[in-house]
Amino acid sequence: MKQTDWIKRIGCIVTLMMACGVGLVSAAPLPPETLTALKAAQPGTAITLPAGTFNIYELKLPAGVKLQGAGYERTILSAKGAPSGL
Repeated sequence: MKQTDWIKRIGCIVTLMMACGVGLVSAAPLPPETLTALKAAQPGTAITLPAGTFNIYELKLPAGVKLQGAGYERTILSAKGAPSGL
């Protein structure tokens, strides 16, 4: 098998894994400025997350505060590692 064939096969496997939801990119913690905004947020406040994949399993959202992303498939929230559901 040629090296280029092998590389193409690996590319197809990675694409298939991503399409099936097998993440190759780990989730980042929430940005510090977002955590600061959440601590100061009052009911009725909307906090906007930038594009990216963020780990939220330890997130405590204050009552009446909304969390929104940068758009569909642009901001992804992950609870990976959480002991139970959110």
